[in-house]
Order: sequence, then C-alpha cells, then structure tokens
Amino acid sequence: MEIEKKYKWLTILGKAIIEDNKIMYNPTTSNTTLDATNKGSWSVGTYLKSNVFFDSGEISFKVTFEKQGTGGCFIQLNSDTDAQPIKLGIHNDGGLFSASKLNNNQYDFLQFVGEANQLTVNKPYDFKLIIAGSKIELFVNDIQVLNLNEFIKRSQIQLQFQGYAKIEVTDFEVRSQKKRAFVIMQFSDEYNALYKDVIKLVAEENNDLICERADDYFTATPILQDIENSIKEASVVIADITPNNPNVFYEVGYSHAIGKPTILLCDRKREKLPFDLSGFRTLFYDNSIAGKSQIEDKLRKFLATAL
Repeated sequence: MEIEKKYKWLTILGKAIIEDNKIMYNPTTSNTTLDATNKGSWSVGTYLKSNVFFDSGEISFKVTFEKQGTGGCFIQLNSDTDAQPIKLGIHNDGGLFSASKLNNNQYDFLQFVGEANQLTVNKPYDFKLIIAGSKIELFVNDIQVLNLNEFIKRSQIQLQFQGYAKIEVTDFEVRSQKKRAFVIMQFSDEYNALYKDVIKLVAEENNDLICERADDYFTATPILQDIENSIKEASVVIADITPNNPNVFYEVGYSHAIGKPTILLCDRKREKLPFDLSGFRTLFYDNSIAGKSQIEDKLRKFLATAL
C-alpha cells in the first residue's frame, strides 16, 4: 500500500484546531426557539475536508473523547459523487460503533454495534477502516466491529464531529491501494487469450487496476469462498457470458446481488442472451483481429464509466 505523506484539512462547518497531525474539535452551539415555551440549544458540529482522495485501502487514527454525551467522530466517504454518502465512526448516541448512509436527506443506519453508555473517555480509541472494493471493515482497538458491503467511489475524505464535548484526533494516516478488477469466464484456451491479450492489458494499462481471475489464486480455502471474497473486494467485475457455463452465471448473479458494477462481454456468435441477463448492458465483440481493437476501445469506456 502507498502511504500518503501530507494531509491538508479545510474546515467546512463549525470549529476545529488543526496542529501538525492533531485535530481538536471544539463544540459550538446555536440557540433556537421552537415556540413560546420551548427554548434550547443544539450542537452545530464540525465538518472537515481533506486533500486526500480515497476509495481503497486503509484509514487509521486515534480518537479521544472528553466525556459522555450525544456526539461522535466519523469518516465520510462518497462525498461530492453520484454515490450515496456513507459515514462510519464511533459515537455515543444509539450504537457505539455505526455505519450509515444518506437517504432522502437523512442518515439511515446500515449497521451499529455496542451500547452508547459504553463509551470510554479520556483514553484513545485506535480507529482503522479497511476498504477493498465494496467490502468495508471497521476495526477499533484491532477488533472488528463492523463488516458490510457498500459501493465506494473515489472522493476526498471528510472528517465529521458532533456533540457538546471536546474530541481529539491524532496520528491520522491513509494507506491507498490499487483497485481490483475480477474477471469471470470459462477456463479454456480461447478465453485465456481473451483474458491475457485484451482484458488484463486494458484494465492494467494505466496502472490504475490490478486485474485477476480465480486461477490466479493459490490458497487452501475453498475456491467458491475465494471467488465470493474476490467479487466483494473488487471495484468492478468483468464477465464473459458467451458459453452457457453455470459457474459463470452463478458468479455473475452473485455480483449483481451485492450491487457490484459488472461489465458483461459476449461474442456476437451467440444467438441470444439468457433471459435473466438480457436486460443488462453487454459489450458484444467479434472474435477477429479487427474485433480485438473494437473490444479494447469499448472496454476502456465501460471501465471509465463503472469506476
């Protein structure tokens, strides 16, 4: 993984003190009058945006809470993209550790673990977020607390604070890794050539992707488990559906079921697609010298759209 060297932060909302690799949240409140008899104040919160773009790898830091009370510290991803923003963090309002997604102008929980009153104060939590494709894992003090599957697009990292007490973040670090493309196809000489001479070359030509398929792995785990993990950890799936191969169709179905961006390839010699795949956009190609350059150009465009 590549470690980002310099971090810059811009405060978008609220107040924060930024010193070297330390961010200190100072809560601010706004007085509000709901009606003649109902007066109160609410926490404004603080939003910071980083100069670091991220979609795959690790984000880690230490976070310390001054005291119990409503609030928390979150990493937000998918900001300023066409994907729904997702935030993950530690807070003491509801679950202690949570992931949520923005829907209709409000955040809905995807997962939460722990009870709010279990928050430890004045002692740092080690926060580590690991993302590979759509597989998201949150570790706190080296213990996995969240494990979910959501689509992440490249965006600038946001750090959010909420609550009425001070929160401190230190030792912020980002380790980026290349995204992966997982290829699903029948294993035969004809399709091996398509994989090596076209798909893998196009996917890896700009050094943006690592392109793999199941026979690239040498592990002791069952192959189906390897394939399912590879699909989850891939940013995009490329599948050739020309022959009627039940394994290929199962893996394509699994990719669609978890919402994975999937590019379907098919030789024009096939008369028609299976009914349950006929509604998906498919890149048709001619198995010829001229067809090779055409599929390369189309695949580049499909990959640019999917990623």
